[in-house]
Amino acid sequence: MSLSLATLLAIPLAVYLRDPTAPPRARAPRPQPLRAPRIFCALESDDAGPPLRRTAPTAAAPPQGADAGPPSRRAAPALPLRTPRSRRPRCRLEERLQGFDAEMFVRYSNPPAFQNTDLTIVEYPDPVLRNRPNDAIEAFDDELAKLCDEMWEIMYASNGVGLAAPQVGLRKRLFVYNTDPTAPPMLRKMAEVVVCNPKILEYSAATDIDIEGCLSSRSECCCGDIRRAKQIEVEYQDVRGRVKKKRLKGFEARVFQHEYDHVEGVLHIDRQSDGDRQRIEPYLDALVDLHGDGGVLAPAPEVVAALQPPPLCGVVGAPPPAAAAAPPPKAAPKKGAAAAKKPAGFGGGGSAKKKKPKKR
Repeated sequence: MSLSLATLLAIPLAVYLRDPTAPPRARAPRPQPLRAPRIFCALESDDAGPPLRRTAPTAAAPPQGADAGPPSRRAAPALPLRTPRSRRPRCRLEERLQGFDAEMFVRYSNPPAFQNTDLTIVEYPDPVLRNRPNDAIEAFDDELAKLCDEMWEIMYASNGVGLAAPQVGLRKRLFVYNTDPTAPPMLRKMAEVVVCNPKILEYSAATDIDIEGCLSSRSECCCGDIRRAKQIEVEYQDVRGRVKKKRLKGFEARVFQHEYDHVEGVLHIDRQSDGDRQRIEPYLDALVDLHGDGGVLAPAPEVVAALQPPPLCGVVGAPPPAAAAAPPPKAAPKKGAAAAKKPAGFGGGGSAKKKKPKKR
């Protein structure tokens, strides 16, 4: 028997075509992947203080019988815990509670030597950091310029924005800073500032609080909130001995005040609140143990009492004692009476603008 070509093509079409009025066929359920129950890890440590280890509570047995549900929803056996990808070395529980991070303490250590100089960064509690008074710069010669170049080399290699002479073991009233150390070389050179024999003539009444660290105390290890004046009026000499008088504000004013504290024998930790000081105490103790006895832990009480603006008192963000009592409001001037002029000094609202005489 022979079949025509049309008949052969009609056979598969008849197989796959169905009546559109027929009811839809039930679709087979799609198999669901097995899912493991959530496992919450816990930290355990006995009294002897062994290294921390990860453990998981025993997972509840899956329900049986009528409440077991469809096979696709049954829980799979608990999977083994994976070790977290962390570079933090294992340490004892008491060290974690104290907030001491051995890896951070090593990571922020200063290099033992720098290129093109024999100077190194000294750390707390070296006595040179507390020296008062430091020697004024008198000779503005090539030797001073070479010293500044070495300090720039150290500052950039340490990823800092400022460096004072006491931080490299020199009892001099000298520091350098650059508020944009990551700029290209040409722009970075233009932003470098050398400060000799600095003076802060006036602090603004307005202050702000921000986090500060220091190369002499392992940077991030001993950072904390510090109150600084928002604006300052300063006077100093540059590397050639020329007298400069400027008004600084913002981040540059904060950097200048930080480095100025160094030449006055004050560290940023002397301005921290009680809470921040308690938090960084393990790192300070580690520095004392590392460098041995003979260091100076704190400045004299009269030095702390004379700090401007006043350091934080107990609670971060507390107002300074001088600003606690607000002055009484002034009475409104009578009609026809001349209004009192605002102070033109620094911190009193800025310099008063003089009216230009009209042209006739």
